Amino acid sequence: MPCSGLQPCPDGFYWDFCQAWADAQCRPCTNNKPLNSHFTRPGLPGLPGSCPAWACNQGYEEAGGACIVCPRGKYSNRGQPSCTECPGATDALLPGQGFCRACKQGDVRG
Repeated sequence: MPCSGLQPCPDGFYWDFCQAWADAQCRPCTNNKPLNSHFTRPGLPGLPGSCPAWACNQGYEEAGGACIVCPRGKYSNRGQPSCTECPGATDALLPGQGFCRACKQGDVRG
């Protein structure tokens, strides 16, 4: 019996070919993606290189098909395409941050 009606695999995985329900397995996609990124959708059944989209990890932004680290004072959440300046009395003290922390009394921002 062919495998049909299976639940979708998680992002970055695809259903391997199977002959019976017991054989069905989600396997990692094999197509290329940049360093410091993740797949954002599952692949097609039986096609290991079919994961269609990727996004940069938290603390990185996309630039020319690569994921580059956010500089100090900027942040990005997972899947956010670019780094954002920390607002108001907050700061990202190190490069590659996914959030801004509140400045403590006496801290100088920037």
